[in-house]
Amino acid sequence: MLNIEKLYEHYTQERPLNLSIEQFTLFAEFFPAVLIILSDGFFDQKEKVYLQKLVKCLGDSFIQDGFGAKRVQELQSIFAQEFEYLIQNIDKWKELYIRALQNHLTNFPENKETILDTLNLFAETSQDFNESEENMVKYLVRELHLIEGELSRISP
Repeated sequence: MLNIEKLYEHYTQERPLNLSIEQFTLFAEFFPAVLIILSDGFFDQKEKVYLQKLVKCLGDSFIQDGFGAKRVQELQSIFAQEFEYLIQNIDKWKELYIRALQNHLTNFPENKETILDTLNLFAETSQDFNESEENMVKYLVRELHLIEGELSRISP
């Protein structure tokens, strides 16, 4: 069974990263946002802005762990590069990330809230939330077993 640690090993063999397993785990928990962004087949300017905000939020989450501004900026740069890489190589990584997240969330169900919050944020900020994005959210809710949570604009 693929878990986050094995995904980390596999991913870093191909893409050497200056990320700890804990940082990579949080990065992986934000991967579903990439799938929503790509669900309509386009990576437009609005979605680029959303991804930039996501990267900033992800990096800023390490401030409370005592990381300095320089390291937070480095992390944000790494996250941005890796999200862009995943966008370009989604077919290679999608199922691996989904399988690893399924296992991870089985062991750490409290982390489902992070993913649900991300899905909700995307739904709330997207004024033209389309059918393909809605279908991707439903797919993620189903595949990651997020059904015990509530999405404000999307019902599973």
